Amino acid sequence: MIRSERWRRTAQRVAVVIPVTLVLAGCTVWPMYGANPAHTADDPSTVITTGDVSGLVEAGTTTAATGSDSWITSSPTVASNDMLYATANSAAPGDCLGIADPNDSPEYITASNGSQVVAPNYCAGTIGELYAYPASGGTADCPTPTQGDPTLNCQPVWTAVPSPTNGMTTSPAVDMSLTTPVVYVGSHDGEVYAYNATTGSLLWSSQTLGGSIDGSLTIADGNVYVPEDYGWVYVFPSTTGSSGNDQNCFTSDGVRECDPDWGYSTGGNNFSTPAVADGMMYQAAGDHVGGKNNPSQYAVYGFNASYKASQCPGTYAPHRSGKPLSAIATCVPAWSAPWQQGGEWDGGGSSPAVANGDVYVESDSNGLLAYSAAGSSHCSGKKYAGQWGEICTPLWVGATGLSDSNGADAGPTPAVANGIVYVGNRAGVVSAFTATTGALRWTFATGGAIDSSVAIAGDSASDAAVFVGCSSGVSGQTCTHSVFVLNAASGGTPLWTADTGGSVDNPPIVVDAGAGSGTGAVDVPSGNQIVAEALPTSN
Repeated sequence: MIRSERWRRTAQRVAVVIPVTLVLAGCTVWPMYGANPAHTADDPSTVITTGDVSGLVEAGTTTAATGSDSWITSSPTVASNDMLYATANSAAPGDCLGIADPNDSPEYITASNGSQVVAPNYCAGTIGELYAYPASGGTADCPTPTQGDPTLNCQPVWTAVPSPTNGMTTSPAVDMSLTTPVVYVGSHDGEVYAYNATTGSLLWSSQTLGGSIDGSLTIADGNVYVPEDYGWVYVFPSTTGSSGNDQNCFTSDGVRECDPDWGYSTGGNNFSTPAVADGMMYQAAGDHVGGKNNPSQYAVYGFNASYKASQCPGTYAPHRSGKPLSAIATCVPAWSAPWQQGGEWDGGGSSPAVANGDVYVESDSNGLLAYSAAGSSHCSGKKYAGQWGEICTPLWVGATGLSDSNGADAGPTPAVANGIVYVGNRAGVVSAFTATTGALRWTFATGGAIDSSVAIAGDSASDAAVFVGCSSGVSGQTCTHSVFVLNAASGGTPLWTADTGGSVDNPPIVVDAGAGSGTGAVDVPSGNQIVAEALPTSN
């Protein structure tokens, strides 16, 4: 999301197609992009395997997002309150020449004549909206569907407009552990918005944190981690704003505004989504302005995910002391992998993925990189010391066949499951690597670009089904299908395909659509649609 091209979507923007029988009681809450730090984008209770994936059929549609020129801007999110959340941007024709997509550059767009131009203030004039849909059929807003019937007219339960002028690209993050469940989003106006997940009422928003919020928010360990473009990740307690006595919040003109407690400074721009696992927070940062103008900013970081005074000089919760945001406690990293010191990561659209004690991230020109999550291998120096902490280099580098010179910039975030790391690129190739060694297991070409992470379903490596979306927005590349499902155990052999009528630029998600075996469904963001494909034995 740092240097990849942003383009105008030419897919038909007519209706938003939404899952109709998806999340039932007991479904796992999705507190972050891709559901978990490994970004598998699946509900662990879901049962879709290589043996039944061919039975997926389209489930239905919903009403359109606002306006005739609208598009889904992120991967949707499900929650145990039987709701599905999605963000969308809309604009009057001609107001925005490009689309704000979580895997696209915030800088460049393609004009109608094919030339590269600077995006006008992150698609200024674009309305950023948050939709909450029923995740099951049989409600007043979403009648019981007929299997395979594409005419079902599901209505949103509620709609909010966090950003009336600048748009948004963050996947909603939902915290169902609170007395009042909250759904969080960030916007290109640089603010965080917290909504009642049931009613859609605004609970609180932050002050403008500096730059645009392009990456998604992450909920973990009782905190909300917010990446901000100008080199910061700010941290709000998840209980922020829940009490009228919260000293980090104040009310002005009837609007409740809250400030973060502490933050992390990466120096480079943060367009990726933080990953939090095992008490650590990981982020990749770099310079996005027209190439590697400042290589010293490129680095992957590992921080303590919790506040600790000895690691975080500055003022904790500065608002409580009457101090400005600039005085906030700023934590130093345990370790980092700077590009100029052998770290290898040199930008791209990737966010870190964490699994089995390692951190995985795709670089702009150096392929897939793996680091020790604890900084315990291939590292030297002292943790939490100086600008960088320990200096780390990759455990291994997996060649993905892309480089700056061939126009196939990196974009997607890796997904890790069952000891295998999956990642795609804009050359249209998804690659599978052994997570421990980086050995290439197989590749598969979609024809078009892969601009989003894969989703993985199945109980083990032997029956894992890999869902891959194909993006048709890159000039000269054509998707033969919108979605591919690959057999992870047999060299990426295609098992099933679907055509959604639009470019798939954001990750599909796999969810639980019932109880028992063979009850899974997959939701595919496509143009201004989210298409639901469900197994016949689902509800």
